[in-house]
Amino acid sequence: MSQSEYEKMNKTRRKTPLFFHQFGKKSRDFFGKGYCGHSKTFMVSTTSTANGLTLTSAATKRFIDSTEAVRAEYKYKNHHTAVQIDTVRFPICSAYYSYEFKYLPFAKAKASFRYPNWSSSKFQLWSRPHRNAMLHLHADLSKSHPKIRLSASIGTPSIAFGFQGMLGRNYGIAYTAWSGGIQVTRPYFDAAITIRDRLKEDTYPFSTRGVFLRASYIQYLDEAKKIAAGLEITGWSARKEHTIRAGGSWAIGDLTSVKAKIDHLGNVTTLLQYDIQDKFLFKISAGFNIKALDKDPIIGFFLVLKP
Repeated sequence: MSQSEYEKMNKTRRKTPLFFHQFGKKSRDFFGKGYCGHSKTFMVSTTSTANGLTLTSAATKRFIDSTEAVRAEYKYKNHHTAVQIDTVRFPICSAYYSYEFKYLPFAKAKASFRYPNWSSSKFQLWSRPHRNAMLHLHADLSKSHPKIRLSASIGTPSIAFGFQGMLGRNYGIAYTAWSGGIQVTRPYFDAAITIRDRLKEDTYPFSTRGVFLRASYIQYLDEAKKIAAGLEITGWSARKEHTIRAGGSWAIGDLTSVKAKIDHLGNVTTLLQYDIQDKFLFKISAGFNIKALDKDPIIGFFLVLKP
């Protein structure tokens, strides 16, 4: 890379450290985004947008179960409203509203509400008190499991250290949880290590509590970041569980991309995505276990039409 190209890239690069909740996000998307789940899936979706209004209809079939949903979204300045009709969930009709307000140059807040499930309402605050410091407040307004998380990160766009404290209530008992981590972001690689308290929220607060560790590394093999390889290691002390995953991705031009991953148990998952002029998006994802090749693979088809 020439000196002029390197300086041009620096100008467009982020000038602040990441928020703590963004630590390791590249790895989470790398190993999770786009892949099919643990069931055979076929989905067809259509989306149309005009004057801030977006209409989406989707039909999904998993094994013998099928679902249909229609969603209407409207965005105007800082307002975001959505109404969805679902044939499976109860109630079948739900509404969502959020408002984003920014009164200070270094802070932004967002409040969101859902009806009739008010317990999913949230309030978030992002703040940049200094160019090398970031703050984030996240409040879940749930009646059964209310939580407040406050996180801070300090550093530079290349390396940042983060810390988070959480106060919650579960089954009428208050509890706290703490997290910390480091994020390293460079033009040719992305690495993160996070350590946090983890507990299963639908059980007694301290029955399955333990330390959860996630370490990830993604190496970009070209300047455009179209070819990448990654490794992720996770472990949870409460259940003595660990996972090792390795994967790769390759963007063939601007229309086609291929991804694949394998874990320490021999589970292999692949993804092929093809886009035609922003009008047609086709995804096919398949998963199988190299230790049980006699079993049928899990295949998912996703078709998105954008008239």
